[in-house]
Amino acid sequence: MKRLTLALGVISTAALPAVEAAWLRRRFRHAHQLASAAIRHLGEFEIHEGDNPLNLLVLGDSIAAGLFIERFERSLGGLVATALAAEQGRPVRCRNLAQPGAATRNLRAQLPEPPQVDVALIVIGANDVARHTPLGRFEAELEQTLATLDHVGEVLLYGPCDISGVPLFPFWLRRFTAWRMRHYIARMERVAARHANVSYSWFPPSAGLPPALFAADRFHPNEDAHQLMAERLLSGRTALETT
Repeated sequence: MKRLTLALGVISTAALPAVEAAWLRRRFRHAHQLASAAIRHLGEFEIHEGDNPLNLLVLGDSIAAGLFIERFERSLGGLVATALAAEQGRPVRCRNLAQPGAATRNLRAQLPEPPQVDVALIVIGANDVARHTPLGRFEAELEQTLATLDHVGEVLLYGPCDISGVPLFPFWLRRFTAWRMRHYIARMERVAARHANVSYSWFPPSAGLPPALFAADRFHPNEDAHQLMAERLLSGRTALETT
């Protein structure tokens, strides 16, 4: 009996990656279908119009795009732009080129030519976790993007958002997905440490957002969650001068 129980446990553990991948593919596909008609904040926005604005570039996934957030000022990009405007005492021009569903392999395609910006905000990683992007490829693609931004005064990097804490996520998969997310976080930490202009922030897996902080789709974070993420990003910044 003990052998049978052990064997079943081994089989179940071995099957977890395939079960998780199938569930995530189905759920992410459904979420992105809903998101296609949702509010997003892409393009150019200004905080306090005036001369000599600070240029903020936003790249990444649906969270960077401000999905399901009513007003730009309440999105993660808008909150960071507002904080920078107050800190620097100057207007901020925000250019948001993020795309829902983006993974690290999509970041370089989002970069403008040339990327002439003062501060960059990147939110990425959740779709890599969902799609099981190989860790080596994930690290290499993130490294290439950050190397392209080495000339930028400051890069704020956030992710991956805790998909194991999504209310719709099956409880029996959460521990396994949180364990996998920690490997992606470790790679992001390692890449960020190689670039002096990068500040990296994240919420620990399974210790992130409670159900009340998710939007109506119960999948994307709401405005209150964006506020928490902005506070975490800004409090973890490296003290850097921007010009």
